[in-house]
Order: sequence, then C-alpha cells, then structure tokens
Amino acid sequence: MGSPDIAMEILSKSTLKLDKMIKFYHDQKAGIHQYWIVDPVYESIDVFILKNGVYQKEGTYANDDVLFSIF
Repeated sequence: MGSPDIAMEILSKSTLKLDKMIKFYHDQKAGIHQYWIVDPVYESIDVFILKNGVYQKEGTYANDDVLFSIF
C-alpha cells in the first residue's frame, strides 16, 4: 500500500532523460522518500532525499564509498 520508500534507477543511454527527468519528478510527486540514480559509466550514485515534497541532493557516492539507506 502506498508508495515505496526508495527508488533506484540505473542509467543507460536509452533511458537517461526518462530516469533523470520524468521518473525523477514522477517519484517526487508520488512521495517516494529516496531516489537513487546509479551511473555505471562513472561508477557513481546520486542520492536524493524528499524534504517538504521536493527532492534535495544528499550526496554523490563513488568507488569505495559505503552507502546505507535508512529503510
């Protein structure tokens, strides 16, 4: 029931615009608390946290960084 707590999108050339724009705003509107964008080319993860109904970038993680979700 309700929306998921976290959404993770893995980028590819064919879905770049969809993941970084359309899905991003759709998931924000749906109230999904965390949105992660995984970029396999740059081996990085951008983490966004929903605050007051708007995604705010929490950070970018790469290589040996350890990333945890509170969910």
